Amino acid sequence: MDSELIPGLDLDGDTTLQEPGLGGRISTKEFDALAQAPGTLVHTSDLAGWNGVLVRYYAHAGDGRLKIPAVCEDALIITDCHVADVQGKVVRPFRGQRPAPGDMFIVPRGEPSEWQWAGKCHVIQLSPDPSLVTRVAVETLDVDPARVELVPRITFQDPLVYEIGRALLAELHSGGPAGRLYVDLLTQTLIVHLLRSHAAFPVEPHGVSGGLLPTVLRRVQEYVAAHLPDELRLAELATVANISPYHFARLFRQSVGNSVHSYVTERRLELAARLLAEGLTLTEVATRTGFADQSHLCRRYKARFGLSPRAHAQRRTNSQAERTKIQADKGRNH
Repeated sequence: MDSELIPGLDLDGDTTLQEPGLGGRISTKEFDALAQAPGTLVHTSDLAGWNGVLVRYYAHAGDGRLKIPAVCEDALIITDCHVADVQGKVVRPFRGQRPAPGDMFIVPRGEPSEWQWAGKCHVIQLSPDPSLVTRVAVETLDVDPARVELVPRITFQDPLVYEIGRALLAELHSGGPAGRLYVDLLTQTLIVHLLRSHAAFPVEPHGVSGGLLPTVLRRVQEYVAAHLPDELRLAELATVANISPYHFARLFRQSVGNSVHSYVTERRLELAARLLAEGLTLTEVATRTGFADQSHLCRRYKARFGLSPRAHAQRRTNSQAERTKIQADKGRNH
């Protein structure tokens, strides 16, 4: 694919992509890629209420060309299919790329970029919120965020980033009971990994080990138990523990042997089992245990206990009846 086929694509010269009046940077939320390159925005987190990361999935059926101005956020562009040919400019021109599923491009914040591709092109876009990146850099890595910026990269593999991207898409698609707590955990992990592995000044976090203090762990567990009907957030629980969200997630796992998300889900399922045994309806149980609806409750319940909620409740009832009968028989024999 030659640049001459599409006038205006300057791979060797100094290309200015910023539109007049933008003042240098806009938010990527304000940029409409489909206005330049026809396609489908299959999934987007714009209306999902996620504050820490923007997730979008674009599907382009054929050749396309795209100019993106300088924006406030870093952008991770991950191909989710084989693309016949890609060329463009991210800081420097590139040509002849044939990305496979999972290949990634990093466009640092403040850098305009230009893209041209041949054939089908499906991509995941991940753009962490700059304020969260700053907070993670300060709280987790103890570095001046002004000194840390992502390195531009072209067509490289990072399996962890790809898996996080796919997990965020799955959560966006399903709207599962994990809710924002799970999204927060994925976003925190993504940002820390990016800062450690793809920053201009790679940094290592200070070692923190030993788990939470018993009094702090008990306070967090009591808070979780009291707020199971609510949509718990990682930052909320970290505030209860009085430490940063990332350190909290690590220390909590060390203390209980499980992730925050898994722990909360397990407590919700245990409460659901007790409420079902008391005769509450599935809808009532889902509401009181923090699941999105009864179908989400049923899926998680069956995955955990191997039975549907109704079947499990019936088994518990039968077992109790059998124990009562045995005790009654013993009483008559005496």
